[in-house]
Amino acid sequence: MTFVSQLKPFLEPKSIAVIGANPNTGEQAFNVVENLANGGYQGKVYPINPNYSEILSKKCYPSVKEIPGDVDLAIIVTPRHTVSQIVKQCGEKGIKAAIVVGQGFADADDEGKTLQQELVKVARKSRVRILGPNTVGSANAFIDFSAAFLKQADAFPDKPITWCPYDGWLFNIRSRDLQDTLEETGRAAVFSIPDDAVSALSRLADYSEFRNRSQ
Repeated sequence: MTFVSQLKPFLEPKSIAVIGANPNTGEQAFNVVENLANGGYQGKVYPINPNYSEILSKKCYPSVKEIPGDVDLAIIVTPRHTVSQIVKQCGEKGIKAAIVVGQGFADADDEGKTLQQELVKVARKSRVRILGPNTVGSANAFIDFSAAFLKQADAFPDKPITWCPYDGWLFNIRSRDLQDTLEETGRAAVFSIPDDAVSALSRLADYSEFRNRSQ
């Protein structure tokens, strides 16, 4: 599998399951389903939460196993102790990529370190690639896609620059705030780099070069 095919589900998903979706809306809701819709994403979105039958006019499923079609990307926004089991279910469903938003893993305490070690083992066994934990997500201006739970301050301009912030809040920086340092600033793709993920930067650079050459 090439680096492009490995990263495509994170940056060019045609279908997304949001696990732990909720019906709350507004500035402080941190609602991934709402942000996907407001950003203009045209792919399929499947909210997952056993407590609801519908979220934001979309049918809500009790688990990823109940989704009728294929899913490219899972976005997991559930408490840390549930994540490994959810990743296992993603593997059983055939989902090959997952974004784990939650904090409280190796960055938090000894229990979190144990949970992260378990997550890594489950992900490898289930053959699910993980972005996270402790990440805001990814975005791609070329397909109006943002997996972030944060609302974007500005629309992403579709220019050939990849923005890879380590600090999650920088993910949401306004493009006009960068004009003083980057002429004609834009972002073709955005990755919020999770803890201990510096080694992933080389693959992101390779993907960015390939993606921008294809435009």
